[in-house]
Amino acid sequence: MPKVTVIIPTFNSARVIKRAVESVLDQTYRDFEILIVDDGSSDSTLSEARSFSSDKVIRIIEQNNKGPSSARNKGIAESKGEFISFLDSDDIYLANRIEEGVRVLDANKRIDIVYSNEIFFLEDSPEKDVESPHPKFSGDIFFYLKRSNFIHTSTVMARGSLFNRWHFDESLKNHEDWDLFLRASKEGTRFCYMPKPLVKVSLCRGSLTYTSKGWSESRRIVGERAKREWRDLKKKDFFRYLRLKTKAVLIGFPGHPRFNKRMPHDLLKA
Repeated sequence: MPKVTVIIPTFNSARVIKRAVESVLDQTYRDFEILIVDDGSSDSTLSEARSFSSDKVIRIIEQNNKGPSSARNKGIAESKGEFISFLDSDDIYLANRIEEGVRVLDANKRIDIVYSNEIFFLEDSPEKDVESPHPKFSGDIFFYLKRSNFIHTSTVMARGSLFNRWHFDESLKNHEDWDLFLRASKEGTRFCYMPKPLVKVSLCRGSLTYTSKGWSESRRIVGERAKREWRDLKKKDFFRYLRLKTKAVLIGFPGHPRFNKRMPHDLLKA
């Protein structure tokens, strides 16, 4: 049984899927399996993925097009690893990404989810690579997640047992990762942030999903859920509510300038 399952959901990713898979195969840590979950691609993604078929650590799972949440959930259901790690098909693991995640989870039994910083890059402008300026937090992070999502899915490694309780909401077209992290943190799941960037995240000029109607609608839905969960926490556990809010006030969140930096998406406007 592998220590880590890396789930790569993919849809019409023929141009980049090999790069993503190779970044996992080049890891310093070797005890893993890779699940490529093809979400009904209509291009040559499957052919590209099958070029790795001789590698025994790779399994390819096919399904009809249902969206990234469904593909990730399918990977979770088929996973064999103690830990589950995610990689979007257009992103890239740096060489010690898995090693660092395993090290933290093995050493800290109370932590369920570990995530790192990331480097954003433009496919056609590598000179514009930029480390994420998003503020990130460890421990009980529910209050901070309530405001917005600062965790990129490709930076996440979690204990597989976590997904006995939570799955990605397949009704959401976007922000499904934020929704899952919110639900987990509301229930007291402990997060650990590793400041070192361990993943490169692609920003594509031609797919500005964060400006789309669907993106805005899913953000509204999850944002409303976050508000309801925060109000519910206040009723059920006032001391935790007060502790979280007091800590945020003491560090100046969210008003301090360090929590309101220019976002990497601004690169796309240059």
